[in-house]
Amino acid sequence: AGLEGRGGGRSVFWMGTAGAYTPCHFDTYGYNIVAQLYGRKRWVLYPPESSRSLYPTRVPYEESSVFSAVNHRHPDVERHPLFKAATKFEVVLEPGDVLYVPKHWWHLVESMDTSISINTWVELVSKVYAYSWLLSCAGCSLVLFRNSYALFLWLILPVQSHFILVWT
Repeated sequence: AGLEGRGGGRSVFWMGTAGAYTPCHFDTYGYNIVAQLYGRKRWVLYPPESSRSLYPTRVPYEESSVFSAVNHRHPDVERHPLFKAATKFEVVLEPGDVLYVPKHWWHLVESMDTSISINTWVELVSKVYAYSWLLSCAGCSLVLFRNSYALFLWLILPVQSHFILVWT
């Protein structure tokens, strides 16, 4: 249950104005848990199986992320024809929402309002560990907690009874 032994020192505080944008990428380590505290953020996510359609590229001196060569705001499908085949999931996080993003899931994030969120990346020892708390929803990919009370319960109690929304 929860993330035993983790403190706030391993979390990242994000604050941005409306329109602040993180381009499409995936993180090369662990999974990501993000809590929306203020304002709204639009998340667009793609499963690892869509990687070929997203035209992966590396940025010099950036070791922790792989970026998409596609301009997701104005995609050029002549230059990137496979992009049309990418499987896309979209969600708007509102205050109190918490999103679980599995390892190697592509995502781009845009602040819809002035917004504040906090996240943590959890390193993986194995895939079994990463998904151990998802045993009650085998095959699920994304989990969104619709309020901070659900996150609190998730941190202190067995997780399986606290899913609010699940996408597969």
